[in-house]
Amino acid sequence: MHSLRSVLLALVLCLSALALALPAAAPPARGPRTIVYDVSDMIYKPGSGKTGYDKIEDILTAVLEGPSPQVWSVTGKGGEVRILDETRLEIRADARHHVEIAEALVALRRVLDVTVDLRADLFEVDPAIYEKEITPRLKSKSGGEALVALVTDEKFLASIQKKATRLGKNTTRIASRRTAPFFSRRQAFTYVAKADGGFGVGYAGVSLRATVTVAPDRRSVSLKITQDAARLIGVKKRPSFDLATGKEGVIEIPDLEETTTTATIEIEDGWVGIMPIRAPTGVSAARDKMFFMLVQPTIYIEAEERARKEMR
Repeated sequence: MHSLRSVLLALVLCLSALALALPAAAPPARGPRTIVYDVSDMIYKPGSGKTGYDKIEDILTAVLEGPSPQVWSVTGKGGEVRILDETRLEIRADARHHVEIAEALVALRRVLDVTVDLRADLFEVDPAIYEKEITPRLKSKSGGEALVALVTDEKFLASIQKKATRLGKNTTRIASRRTAPFFSRRQAFTYVAKADGGFGVGYAGVSLRATVTVAPDRRSVSLKITQDAARLIGVKKRPSFDLATGKEGVIEIPDLEETTTTATIEIEDGWVGIMPIRAPTGVSAARDKMFFMLVQPTIYIEAEERARKEMR
């Protein structure tokens, strides 16, 4: 027994001596390392229906102005940042700052996955009904006519749609913080534009575009709506002389009444706004009608829609 214990003791002592002779295991590396972040999905692409930054420098500015901006100073000894192919960020930093960068990119992407489906319905209605039921709702605080007003009365919405005639509707997906056309009804016409009989083309009607901005809590939308309207009053004629050909003739000059109006409204997700339309649209022969539009923004969050599909 004693001899066995002596052998075991000797073995333990030998192993201990061997362990002391071996170099200690190196701790995990804590120095800076390089990671390439692909941010191509965060850069705005026209026609994609998604918002984004105009250029990669805008993303980088938002990231580097985070918790430790001094790390990236030209006089500092911290991190390094390079832009690759205008779509990727090559960043050399320690683990803590990489965590900050990753969190910043997650937060920025969360804002970018929001768009707005803007529905627009165009109506015509008799002037008497317009004056009685719509005009009071369009009165501004200054006493004039508001260019767009919020409507929360569902009974009114149901009633006015029954009394009016829908001329058209359209739904456009617009990225948050972006501007896009969402409705137009324009009629083309020709006129004699040159003394030699050459024709020109003009347009009358209305077109609308909107800048949409989703609130940080994703419950409401700021709509900045611009309405360009052109009403064709008539066509004037006057004599003309073409210097190039030496010909005399009569040309036509369209008499267009053109207006551009802009208004902004803060509206809850799914609520409805009403606005007057300033010019005949070319889709109705009636000249004794008034026109109005109902607009309804619906916030679309890509991550939520994706989660809904996965749950089905």
